[in-house]
Amino acid sequence: MRILDVKSVLGKDTLVGKSQAEQDLPQLERAVMEGPPGETIVWDWSRIRIVTASYLLKTCVQLFKRTLSGELDKFFVMSGMNDNSAAELKLVLEAESLVMLVAEGAKGKRVESPSPWGKLDQSYAEAFAEAARQGMVSAGALHQSSKSKRGPGIGKTAWINRLSNLYQARLLRRKKIGREFVYELPV
Repeated sequence: MRILDVKSVLGKDTLVGKSQAEQDLPQLERAVMEGPPGETIVWDWSRIRIVTASYLLKTCVQLFKRTLSGELDKFFVMSGMNDNSAAELKLVLEAESLVMLVAEGAKGKRVESPSPWGKLDQSYAEAFAEAARQGMVSAGALHQSSKSKRGPGIGKTAWINRLSNLYQARLLRRKKIGREFVYELPV
């Protein structure tokens, strides 16, 4: 996990508009590309006074879309946004039908209260909550757990699909252990 202090990268605390975003995108892209593939980047917005929706759309959201397409192998977490910046991010996520991980803050190697922002179907929200609660989950373990709690309930294939889709959305990290995939939060 690497913390990317947005103010340190850009040298300013007011980030507004599409034209400024287009000018700043190369700096942010270089900062994102510095680390190894598969790393988690915590975008620290705590020292940014103002960031607009148009700026977010043309910078970090544009880079985030590259992670979704598979072009960029990174996990993003937005962190430390003030109320106005958070409202701008919510607008962009809703308009673009995206879901991102957002945390209250980050210190050292820990982030505080990461949660998905944007429109997330209830079934995916439940799978995400289980991964967050347990730390590491597999479809098989979730299937066994749901059978014991609710009777036949949710099939193993449904759990596989939910976890795979959360991985595709870059909300969970995936690794293979033995014959199955296990999933965990990227932070």
